[in-house]
Amino acid sequence: MQDNLEAVMSVLQFIYDNIMYAELNTKTDYCQCCGYDGEIKIVEDDGKLVWECPHCGNRDQNKLNVARRTCGYIGTQFWNQGRTQEIKDRVCNPLRRFAPAELSYPSAKKMQGKAACSAFRSDL
Repeated sequence: MQDNLEAVMSVLQFIYDNIMYAELNTKTDYCQCCGYDGEIKIVEDDGKLVWECPHCGNRDQNKLNVARRTCGYIGTQFWNQGRTQEIKDRVCNPLRRFAPAELSYPSAKKMQGKAACSAFRSDL
């Protein structure tokens, strides 16, 4: 989201104008070994899923700060293999520009030509 602040602001304005509650989730991971600040990746190692810094390759969970939304809460502990697989399989819906025909919520005309999030629908 940091690369498209205009889109973020458009989505926030839409939330403010049309929805009682919504949120934008970001990944705020940190590697204590190299100082990497971004998304710590989940990789497979001999059939097991492990968290790995994409910058230095650190896999020591005691030196990785990872936060993910699970079961409605933001968790900062490491998860079992089943939950880790579910987290790995998640699809990110980045902010992007929509053509007016793609907007599927009632107040689409307000957003015509503005940025929106593909997972963001007020009619659900």
